[in-house]
Amino acid sequence: MLEKTFYKMMLSKSFPFPVKVTYWDGKSEVYGNGTPEIEIVFNEKIPMSDITRNASLALGEGYMDKKIEIYGDIQN
Repeated sequence: MLEKTFYKMMLSKSFPFPVKVTYWDGKSEVYGNGTPEIEIVFNEKIPMSDITRNASLALGEGYMDKKIEIYGDIQN
């Protein structure tokens, strides 16, 4: 539960446009107002310690390892 709260706080402030996030438990949240422009799917949890140590590396490796899938253009 703490990990999901951490993810929610981080992701709700990470993009200047609406984003849909689907978590490893199948539940989804939309952050921002309006129709989501991208969707991020977490197939697995990435440990908070990895993210706090180096978020770019942890999320990049998660993407390469298919722990995270991204649909849409995050560089919008």
